[in-house]
Amino acid sequence: MKLLLDVNLPASLADELQRSGVEASSWLQLGDQSAGDLEIVTFASANGFTIVTKDLDFGEILALNRQTSPSVVLVRIRDTLLADLSVRLVGLVRAEGEALSQGVLVTMEESSTRIRFLPIL
Repeated sequence: MKLLLDVNLPASLADELQRSGVEASSWLQLGDQSAGDLEIVTFASANGFTIVTKDLDFGEILALNRQTSPSVVLVRIRDTLLADLSVRLVGLVRAEGEALSQGVLVTMEESSTRIRFLPIL
């Protein structure tokens, strides 16, 4: 399982995740910062990444195009510490790795996590 952090998340989160044993990279390290969301989706799908983002557009792209990949984790948590977000993401990968590999849209909120399998109809 490889996570690709969108530009709206700190690149240092990738380091924190890697220290916990989760393979993670930041788009800031891999691609053009001005790239559009569709380009990031295409890259992630072609390279086996799950996108982690705060951007609602990724779910919309998946739905409009009826895509079955990549998986997207939508972080809807405000003012959380980097270490706390890392713990939540590590827990998600460990508990739902199989679902993430099949293609899902995960919405991670303060007190809950929802998973919808792709494609979204």
